[in-house]
Amino acid sequence: MVTSGAAIAPASPSPSRYPLALAYCSVAFLAGLFWTSAGLPLAVLTVPAVTVSLLLLPAGRWQLALLVLACGVATFLGAWRSEATRYHDGPGKIAHYIGRSAVLVAVVDGEPQPGGHGENFQVNVESAQISGHPIHAFGQVLVHYTGAQHVEYGDRLTLTGRLLQPFSAPGFDYRAYLARRGVFATIDFPLLRIDARGVGNPIQGFALHLRDILRHTIDGMLPHDEAALLIGILLGAPTKSLGTLTALFVSTGMIHIVAISGLKVALVAGVLSGLCARLPARIRWAPALVGVCLYTLV
Repeated sequence: MVTSGAAIAPASPSPSRYPLALAYCSVAFLAGLFWTSAGLPLAVLTVPAVTVSLLLLPAGRWQLALLVLACGVATFLGAWRSEATRYHDGPGKIAHYIGRSAVLVAVVDGEPQPGGHGENFQVNVESAQISGHPIHAFGQVLVHYTGAQHVEYGDRLTLTGRLLQPFSAPGFDYRAYLARRGVFATIDFPLLRIDARGVGNPIQGFALHLRDILRHTIDGMLPHDEAALLIGILLGAPTKSLGTLTALFVSTGMIHIVAISGLKVALVAGVLSGLCARLPARIRWAPALVGVCLYTLV
C-alpha cells in the first residue's frame, strides 16, 4: 500500500538498443561509395536491406528494422553520391573536345593561385565554340594565364586557346588530383578578355573579399615572412605572399601548419566563446556561432 505522501518516481526512458546506429549508417554510406566506384550493381546491397526490414516488422523488432532500412538508405545515398560525381564523357562535356581549338565564355570559379610564371584559376564554362562551331558543352576547366590583366573570382571571361589534358609529372598524379575537383581539361596561355566582373556567387565573393582584407591587414602589421606565416595559418589557403617559405615547410614536414583543419576552427570557436563569456548564458552562443560560421566561410 502506498501512502498519500509518497512520491512515485517517473519511469526512466528505455535506452536505445542500438547506440551506434549513426556509426552503422556512416559505414553503410561508405560502403555505397566503394560499391558503386567498383562498378558493382547497387541492387545487391539495397534490395536485401529492404527485404530484411520488411521481415523484421511482423516480428515486432521495429528498432532493428528501422536500423536496417536506414543503412539501406545510407548505402543508396553513398552510391548516388559516387555516381553523381563520376565523369561520364560525351558531347555535352567540355573535356570531350580535348586537343581542339576552343573559344570559351566562362566564369572564374575560385581564387586565382600562383603557378609557374603566372596564375592558375578554375573556370565554369557557360558556352563554347570548337573549331569555329558553337556547341552545347559545359564543365570545369583549369586555366594557366601569364598575361597582364588582373583576374578575380566572378569575372566572366572569353578565353581562346587549345583544350589540353592535364599533365601529370612523375611522383604526383596531378590529373587524378584535378579529377577529384571535377576538372578534366586545361587551357594554357590563352588569349583572355574580361567581359564582366562580379557575376559569381555573392556569398563566395564576399568571403574572398573579406579574406583579401585580412591578408592586406596582416601584411601591413608584420614583416614579410611573419606575415606570410600568419596568413597561411589563419586563412588555411595557399597565398602569393608565402613564396619561398613553402619549400621550407615541405622539406621539414611542417606544411600541415598552414593547411586548414578542424583544430583551427576549434581554436577560433574557443577564443570567441571566451570573448562572449560575460554575456547572458542564453545568448552567448549566438555571436560565437556566427563568428565560427563566418570564419569557416572565409
